[in-house]
Parts: sequence; structure tokens; C-alpha cells
Amino acid sequence: AVQDRIATQAFARAFYGEGSLPFAPVVSWLRNPVFRQSLLALAPHRSRDLARMAPDLIESASLSPQQDAPDEVSPALRRRHLFEALLSVVSGAPAPTWLTLDDLQWADPDTLEWLRFLFRAAAATPLMLVITIRAENIRGDSEASALLDELERSGQLERIELAGLDLE
Repeated sequence: AVQDRIATQAFARAFYGEGSLPFAPVVSWLRNPVFRQSLLALAPHRSRDLARMAPDLIESASLSPQQDAPDEVSPALRRRHLFEALLSVVSGAPAPTWLTLDDLQWADPDTLEWLRFLFRAAAATPLMLVITIRAENIRGDSEASALLDELERSGQLERIELAGLDLE
């Protein structure tokens, strides 16, 4: 008998002018109900890391005042902890995971950096990221272009180029 597979699907869009909002598409993905159980299952220190980024993602009752105290760690280490917390949520969701990101050319640098981390750290995870990008809006020296080139070199990217649609 064929067994139904549970999968995780989430959609996000990067918007022009939102480049200054760190992790906007990532937060949009995590607000999708498919990640609820994965968010609830986070260890308290991982929840604290995410609560700093987007407090509404974490149940306020799950954090005690002592747990919510700021860490005495460097900003670089705090960023690493955040990236690992995000990875825990995505990899803790029912596999396979399919994330869609529309308009990558407008994604903020933090999102692009986390996507790099995700594809290095979760290489064996059944994960597909479908992105759309408007070639006319991306420079060859942009962060988005660099991410795509890196993923292509590592064999983790398949490009499908589509021409613009006409009235027909």
C-alpha cells in the first residue's frame, strides 16, 4: 500500500525596499503553521535565539525571565547560535521540506547569508529551495548572484531560465 508522505512546504517573498529588514523571508517561512511543532520542540536556548529575532515565533510562556537574559557572547557567536536555531526548526519539520522564495534579488543580506549556511549545514537533509529571480534586477556582483554561483558550483543548484510572458 502507498503510504501518504508528510512534507513541509512554505512560501515567502522578498520585497523591494525590505532589504533592511533582516531575515524577512525566513521569518515569513517560520510563521507558516507547518513549522509550529518544530518551533515548539526547540530547546530553550534555541527558542531564546529565535525570540530575539521575531518574538511572535516563540510562545512567551516558554521563556522564563532568566532564560531571556542576554548572552555574554560575541555578536558573531550569537549570530551562529541564531543560524543553528533556524536550522533546527527547518530540519525538525516533517521531511521533505520545500521552501519557495520569490524575488531573491530583493532578499536582505542576512537571509542570503543564512541560506548559504543552510545549504552547507543541511547538505544531507531532504530540502528543496525553489527561488524566482528577475535577471534584469540583479547585478553580477550582488550577494544574490554570489549565492547562486556558489550553489551552482557545489552542484546544489539547477537553473531553469524562463523568458518573459507575452499576451498570448
